[in-house]
Amino acid sequence: MGFYREITRSLGVVEYLYKPLTRDGVARLFLPVLKGRLPAGGQQPGGRVITVTAAHGGAGATTVATNLAILLAEISRGYVALVDLNLQDGAAALALGVAPGAGLRVALEDPARVDALFLDRTAVTVNERLRLLAADEALEEAPEPTLEGVARLMTLLRRRFNYVVLDMPNPAGPALRSIYALAQTRLLVVTPDFLSLRGAKRFRGMLAATAGDDRAIPLLNHAGMPGALTPALIEQGLGEKPALSLPHLPKPLLAAANLGVAAVTRSKAFRLAMLEVTREVSGQRLGKEEWLARLMRR
Repeated sequence: MGFYREITRSLGVVEYLYKPLTRDGVARLFLPVLKGRLPAGGQQPGGRVITVTAAHGGAGATTVATNLAILLAEISRGYVALVDLNLQDGAAALALGVAPGAGLRVALEDPARVDALFLDRTAVTVNERLRLLAADEALEEAPEPTLEGVARLMTLLRRRFNYVVLDMPNPAGPALRSIYALAQTRLLVVTPDFLSLRGAKRFRGMLAATAGDDRAIPLLNHAGMPGALTPALIEQGLGEKPALSLPHLPKPLLAAANLGVAAVTRSKAFRLAMLEVTREVSGQRLGKEEWLARLMRR
């Protein structure tokens, strides 16, 4: 304790890193310093917030979010909440073979009605450590999440769960966009085409305008797809190499979707790729499966 007080009060230390160490955590703490300003004040304590956003419709954000949530619960042994914020056309419940619960829209619109007990009734049990919050609102409805509702829901979720994975709509309304400022990790799912590159640029512009920075981890989905852009064009369009990638595996992923089961249970290649995504997000040590995947790529 004496050493901690010495470095923070006398030596000018403003932050410290702790395990697990992730690329996103390092960037969040050091980029502001490199840009000539101190990091923002401490974030609200609680579970880690992970947003998954598609650069355009059909890029695969729901596939990434659902399988990431399953692997986080399995590997970290923590409690995970998966929240599908596509209130009218969400597919997370279908992908996991469960029915969406009632109440997510109420939670987002009327925070006065939301408490821990309400959350228990709203969340659907996927397995022992994973819960799903999703909605299936009619297309003629017009859900209107509020800033207060979003803030209240996020506070409750972070108190209850170690990880909160959010399948984000794109575009999102002002209330839902406020979640990006809370997120420790923002995954941006892109595909190897010009539509995704344009969407990625627009998404980062939105982040800079609403969250204060454009930090996001690009995840290339359907890598190796026939007719896809070359790696050089993708890097040029994104302004960086994709940090993560998932292979083009249309048959096992379609079969998993039709059966309502997680794709990581149907395709070993997809599971190995998603394990690397999970490690990147959580900072968990590499398991035997991922070590094998890395050796095979060499």
